[in-house]
Amino acid sequence: MNSQSNKAKQQGMFAVNGAGPVSNIVMMEGGFVDREAPACEGASSEREAANGLPCNMRQASIVNDILRLDKMVEGAHITSLSPQTVDQSLELPELRELLPCAVGFSAHSLNECPKYRVGDVQQATFVYGISGMSWFDMQGRRHEIREGKLLVIPADTVCVCGTDGERNSAVMWIHVVGTDLEFFRDQIGARGNPLLNLGKEPQLAAWCRKLFEIIQAGGSPVHLGRAQRVLRSLFNAMIDCHTRRSHSVREADRKIEQSIAYMKQHLDVPLHVGTLAALVSISPSHFFALFKRRTGTAPIDYFIRLRMRQACHLLNATTMSVKEVAATLGYEDPYYFSRMFKSVNDVAPSDYRAMRRGGQKQSAEGLEVMEAVSA
Repeated sequence: MNSQSNKAKQQGMFAVNGAGPVSNIVMMEGGFVDREAPACEGASSEREAANGLPCNMRQASIVNDILRLDKMVEGAHITSLSPQTVDQSLELPELRELLPCAVGFSAHSLNECPKYRVGDVQQATFVYGISGMSWFDMQGRRHEIREGKLLVIPADTVCVCGTDGERNSAVMWIHVVGTDLEFFRDQIGARGNPLLNLGKEPQLAAWCRKLFEIIQAGGSPVHLGRAQRVLRSLFNAMIDCHTRRSHSVREADRKIEQSIAYMKQHLDVPLHVGTLAALVSISPSHFFALFKRRTGTAPIDYFIRLRMRQACHLLNATTMSVKEVAATLGYEDPYYFSRMFKSVNDVAPSDYRAMRRGGQKQSAEGLEVMEAVSA
């Protein structure tokens, strides 16, 4: 296979709402897919068995099922309503509110989504990461879709997407039209922020798969009424995920702020991650990850910088010796204190004092960093 066809498998361009050709680059291995092919035999029994599994095992079952469909059954890449069916359905008030038009697996299959021209009715594509990584370039920015991430692609947006050859990359996507779409987008938190982290939620993938099955079964008003109810359940589940995650982020920030306040009150004693984690009632590993994500620095490194900042203040404002400053900050060994001070400020304590009292400008990067540590 030549390099051009290899690139075609890994990268593609598509347009939501027909902004240009829907399929500019062939992405599927083996060419375009047959949308009318049946789903793989045995998938339903596996799905039924998965319903009784614990959450993590059910997620694995869903992922394996999706990957199996994606790789073994060409027709399972996408199922969609014809543009004519969508036009007719939008004439019904109950379906005009919210209508799933197409559902697919993997970034690849977005090439196959039909063009829907629905006038002033809103439409968008929702892409949820199941496993691996897929990327989407839109409006000059690249978005990486990993497990638990949701990307909302507005109408009239041209995207280039790919997987960089990751064979286990899997997403599920839904193209939706409807007058209620903006309300759900706002509730999910997608206004002004197309990429959201909803977290690893097996129920979202399960709802997507159920939509796939209903739309694949037919496009009658009865089928589409069922599909709409499932879509509303999916969107409500997304709203719940967004609400819980937003609360979780605020709570995590509160815990980190509490631990930093504790650090500032205990600059004269050694602290350990376990002590700080116990203070806010979370595990040390979780605390470490939260703290670094919030501050960009490991907890103990941050604490050391706070202590060295206080050391700078004492060297500037008092006549205390280096040994006395070290003891004030809980360092029994003044030589060890001096090494720590120099590792942060790129200058020894005595030289720092001489520089400050001599009126020399601070040029060391470490000193500038110390001034940036919040008081």
